[in-house]
Amino acid sequence: MLILDGDARLRTALNANFLRHGWQVRTGSSFDEAFRLLDQQDFDLVISGLTMRDGDVHRLIVAQAEYAPRTPVIVLASHSSVADVVQIMRAGAFDVLARDTSFDLLQSSSRSAIHAFGSTEDVYPEAPQGAASGMRMTLSELNRKHLEEALALAEGNRTIAAKVLGISVRTVRNKIRQYGLPPRSYA
Repeated sequence: MLILDGDARLRTALNANFLRHGWQVRTGSSFDEAFRLLDQQDFDLVISGLTMRDGDVHRLIVAQAEYAPRTPVIVLASHSSVADVVQIMRAGAFDVLARDTSFDLLQSSSRSAIHAFGSTEDVYPEAPQGAASGMRMTLSELNRKHLEEALALAEGNRTIAAKVLGISVRTVRNKIRQYGLPPRSYA
């Protein structure tokens, strides 16, 4: 996995957390450094900040789509407009998460990305077994978290959240009801 972010503290924290859970990690602080690393090694996943001193993530996503189309990109964004998130997803990002999202959700999204892109190798560690570990998440819990993230990014706009998630507004409404989310806090 390659972690890219201009914020050294976030980069270090993510590196430490992923290493602690058995992932193999390389880090970079710029897109130029990322391209150098990507030339040297194949990665199963790239996690990137939205912007760095030498550009924005669109540059990376376009390059990944051309040179390593089987490598998913997860983008960590803060203070992004819904239009930016939609544009990033359309450009080819696997997922867009808030920078302050929980590590459990980021790790779950990372596993999903690797699985969705059809890696045949055991490139990520198994989640710890048992409820005491607190690391296992059901599909329903993961879907709920993604819905909550999309609604937060869309500032409660169900139509925009539906577009970001690639589902209908009716499905968003039904999922809000199914997961017992407050119906008016997202209206």
